[in-house]
Amino acid sequence: LPEKQGLSTASIILPNAAVGTRFQFHSSYCPSNGIDTVWNEWRTAALPIAGFISPKSEWTVTTNTTNATDPNKIFDGVIGTGNHTGNGWWGRNNVYPKIVQIDLQKEYMVNRFRLWQNRDNSLVLRTLNNVSAYLSNKPFNMSATFASDRTTTDPTFTHALYNSSTIFWNGTSNWNRALGGYFSVRYMAIVIFNSRRNGSAIQELEFYAYEIPEEE
Repeated sequence: LPEKQGLSTASIILPNAAVGTRFQFHSSYCPSNGIDTVWNEWRTAALPIAGFISPKSEWTVTTNTTNATDPNKIFDGVIGTGNHTGNGWWGRNNVYPKIVQIDLQKEYMVNRFRLWQNRDNSLVLRTLNNVSAYLSNKPFNMSATFASDRTTTDPTFTHALYNSSTIFWNGTSNWNRALGGYFSVRYMAIVIFNSRRNGSAIQELEFYAYEIPEEE
């Protein structure tokens, strides 16, 4: 239901809205000293509704490191509360930076992602520390080099559509990053610069987006 926030703004919740669809709306007003309500024409929202996209079987994950578990397990839909060897990806060796590249096989309009370590307070099982994320519509160079300040001159990274960095403190279970807008994305690179303990692990990666219709 609409929630009045002032004379000119309001918010509305659409609990059954389907991701990727557009909603229609129209508005009304009563002129000053008017005796009847004036209704504006129906309009269709400019952008489809973005939301959590369930992992697709065609999505692929590759890395530049030795994998102790299948990297595609970051899309297995399981965000566990225990050891990363049972859920998600684990790159066990001590070589950095580790690059994890996701290929969505087609472009999606992405406005948020969330990278999970685990759900509970098993701090000893959380390995990530300094991490950067890059979004692009072109593949990344898996052999790219990075300076000590986490920067790179590799054009596949410097020309990315979006990038952001974070530090996972011991108590951080996930990195929930809103992009501040929509980006047409096919590829994502997660660059891991160091580890708190015993390699690096990601339990799950979530995308909040909508699929671009074929006619667009």
